[in-house]
Amino acid sequence: MKIKKALMLIFMLVALTAGTVYGSDAAGVNIGKVNLGESYVFSQNTSGSSFFFMSQSNFLNRHKGSLVFFKSSSIIKGKIEGNIYCLFSELVMEKEAMVSGNIYTLSSIVSVHGNASAKVKAFIVFEKLFSNIYSINGYKVYSDVLPAMVIIVFLSVSRELICLILLGFKKGFFEQGSVLILKEPFGILHYGLFSYFILIALSLMFLMSVVGVAIAVLIGIFVFLISLNGQVSLNMTMGDLITNQLNIKAGPYVNAVIGGIISEIMTFLPVVGLIFNFILMPILCLGIFFTNIVNGFIRKRFYETPYDLNINYNKNPGTDDIRNIVVKDIK
Repeated sequence: MKIKKALMLIFMLVALTAGTVYGSDAAGVNIGKVNLGESYVFSQNTSGSSFFFMSQSNFLNRHKGSLVFFKSSSIIKGKIEGNIYCLFSELVMEKEAMVSGNIYTLSSIVSVHGNASAKVKAFIVFEKLFSNIYSINGYKVYSDVLPAMVIIVFLSVSRELICLILLGFKKGFFEQGSVLILKEPFGILHYGLFSYFILIALSLMFLMSVVGVAIAVLIGIFVFLISLNGQVSLNMTMGDLITNQLNIKAGPYVNAVIGGIISEIMTFLPVVGLIFNFILMPILCLGIFFTNIVNGFIRKRFYETPYDLNINYNKNPGTDDIRNIVVKDIK
């Protein structure tokens, strides 16, 4: 019953926020929404702030409002009354096209015809390092495409640094999470799968309207932050398993670094990397976090960790270990 009530509440929220996709007003056809993975040709006057994700678009007339392109390509032949934001995209300003605001780019290519009117500004951090301006066939081309390796290294290093900072704030919490992976794997999968699919479904439903985009963005930020928390524990577990196999005594920070390097390497692998990065990792990280929350704040269940007693739970006791246990209190 509780699950049914929760689902009913979710669908009520979606119904309230994901309303009109296309409408009309005095400025023209309202296209204020998120456009996903399709090809669009706008021959009429249009209005509304719009987000294009992995899409192709062609604006033949006037548009009132800002446009955001992410991993997309677009051709502008009319007038855009607003700003254009190009993120990892390609934009072509044809003859007599006009943008009343600015065109802001990040790792994108913008081609502006000699008779077009547009001001292109690269993302300030990368402008001097990677921007390039040249002319070809009557077009002035602005390019600030970042090398793929720069993006990958920057994201990987940033993610692992954040994980180490989080570990420093709440070490005991993440140590408990690292033990849960071995103690309660099915509980982690249960919470992880449930939360993963619920959050994905909510994000997709809210993305159907501009009103819901803000909520979808908040959900995405929430998933990212929760996943980072879970990744700290996952990194510690992977590092712990490796150092134990090598009979190396390591603390939580060393294990977290080793596990972080392993997880980043996994993301580079073809096919496997995509599955690991977008399915397996989020499910495990969400599951670790929520299981840890339930155990710590609801069940009040805590496990001893290898870091509590400096013992190796994965190592079979040998003769020396048994002798030390027996004679520990004998002088």
